[in-house]
Order: sequence, then structure tokens, then C-alpha cells
Amino acid sequence: MVRQIIFGSSNTMGHGVDDGAVYPRLLEQWLNERVGTRLRVEVVNLAVAGGSPSRRLQRLREEGGRFQADLILCDASPLDHALEEDHLEAIVHSSPPIEIPFGYVREALLRAGVTAFR
Repeated sequence: MVRQIIFGSSNTMGHGVDDGAVYPRLLEQWLNERVGTRLRVEVVNLAVAGGSPSRRLQRLREEGGRFQADLILCDASPLDHALEEDHLEAIVHSSPPIEIPFGYVREALLRAGVTAFR
């Protein structure tokens, strides 16, 4: 068996469509048709609506290993900058403060003059 996991936001999650019409499900069907009976392909959809790029990276760190994936895909969206901005704003305004797991994000916030975070 070959297992791939996909991270993304609402388009990958399948917002507004039936499970059978979600592109990760269609990809799994298409791949299995191509490889025939000699191999099975499983596509695990780990997308979350509103998932910013840093949230996707955090989910990869926290959940990716348990799936023992052979391939990892992550979508990109024209909305990623807005999703990231919303995510950072929620972090900065959270009470109690939320731990920021990525040094590069902490440094970017400090360079921007934001100090109300951990």
C-alpha cells in the first residue's frame, strides 16, 4: 500500500461538496484505477477549513508521523496570506496567550512590533 496525506484548507477539505466529490477522494480513485490490483493507494485528507500555512505545518508536526505516509501533499491558496493574518491576530489577542511553536513566526511578530504573545 502507498499512503499519501494531504494538508490544506477549505478547498481541500471539501467545503460545500459531498465527500465523493472532494478532490483527495477523486485523486485516490484515479490513482487506484491507474495502478490496478498490484497496489493500493490510500489518500488521507487532513485538511481543515480556515487552516493557515503555519497551522498546516503544526498539524504535520503533530499528526503527520502517525500515518506513516509515503507522500505528503499540501495545497496552497490565494487566501493563505489572509488565513495566516487571521491566525496571527487570534494568537496575539488570545487570553491566556497561545504558545507560538515556530521561531520564525515569533521573530516576525517581534520585528512588526507585536509583543503580546509567548
